[in-house]
Amino acid sequence: MAAKANGVSRITGAGELRVKETDRIAAVVQEFTKLGITIRELPDGFVIDGSQPWQVKKHQLDSHGDHRIGMTLAIASLLVDTSFQLAGAESVNISYPEFFDDLESVMNVESYS
Repeated sequence: MAAKANGVSRITGAGELRVKETDRIAAVVQEFTKLGITIRELPDGFVIDGSQPWQVKKHQLDSHGDHRIGMTLAIASLLVDTSFQLAGAESVNISYPEFFDDLESVMNVESYS
């Protein structure tokens, strides 16, 4: 959401994310940069400039073996008009084996009742 918000968002106080399945702060910064998101890493979070248009740099994203990073990237990649490869997509199965099926079904919904 911050990457599409009007303005700059600063997320801090999340230093524990560096010691999860992967360094989630570094992984988000690395992968969001590939999507063309203007993001800067902090010791305990990051700063995202949502007012800048995304300039896709690479079409190969990487979950870093982390289920939450994989899901985050799958959703974020829907916000650009290009296709991506997601290395390590199977890591999502750790916590949400039906994620990609559910995401596809949501994407195929034409309207809400």
